[in-house]
Parts: sequence; structure tokens; C-alpha cells
Amino acid sequence: MKEPVDAVIRGELWNAPSPTTISAARNLATEVMICAVAKEPMLTREGLGHYKGRPEVWPRLDPYKDVDIIDMITSLAYVSTMSPIKSISRKLNSYGMKHDAESRFGRLRFSDGVVGNHYTGNAHLIAAMVAAGYRYTPVHPRSVNVFFNASAKNIRTIW
Repeated sequence: MKEPVDAVIRGELWNAPSPTTISAARNLATEVMICAVAKEPMLTREGLGHYKGRPEVWPRLDPYKDVDIIDMITSLAYVSTMSPIKSISRKLNSYGMKHDAESRFGRLRFSDGVVGNHYTGNAHLIAAMVAAGYRYTPVHPRSVNVFFNASAKNIRTIW
């Protein structure tokens, strides 16, 4: 596993990261987004681009401009705790998974001692899952959210 993801799992990345760690995180986040957009061109800033049956509603993701380092590394840390299953599970969708990722790995510590959760975008969670090779299907034909071939049981019992 790459260093930035390991650091998130240990709860260390966002606590005074070094320039080298930030650079590695930026490179990893961009690589993952490029891979995800190549595999799923309908990926938009909001999720999968089928909103209301009109793919033109949401702009397509630009893997060089639309990647948020914290979103992606948080999503990758979350994805690294899962393993794929044979069939698509309809028990947990990308929107619920992104909230779970926020609460588990999106904890930010600031110099004044304040701790808060970082918002993680649906698109980044989907991109991390797609890049990791998970299969998916839209929640319904007009949804930006997707179901994956990941077990809800595995996701909920990793802690």
C-alpha cells in the first residue's frame, strides 16, 4: 500500500504532513483519478453522470483539475479496508459509503487543537472504487450514486 494511504489509516497524514508526503498524496490522487476516468468516462463531480437520465447535466471530471487530495486519500484508505464479492450488493451505496469514509478516515487535526471531519465527495469514493477494480451499477437509472460488488457486512465490521 502506498505511504499516504497508510498514513491516513494510522491517523497521521493530516497532522502536519511533510512536503514529500503531500507530493506523494497529490501524485497518487491524480493517478487514481486518471485511471477511474479512463475506466468510467461518465464520472462527474457529483458521481456517475446519469442524473435524471441526462448525462449532460453534470460536467465530466477532469482528472488533473477536479481531484481533491484529501477526498481521494480518504476514499483510498476506506477502499483498502474492503474486499470484493462476486455480486453487486444493494445494501450500501456510494453515498452511504462516502459518509462512512468521512467518519472513519476524514478526521482532521488542526494546529489549534480543533478536530473535525473532512467532507468526502461521492465522485472521489466512486473513483477510488472503480480504480481498485470494483464493479458497479447505478442505484437507479437517473442516480449519481452506485452500488458496488462490496459486502456491507465486511464494510461495517472492519473496526
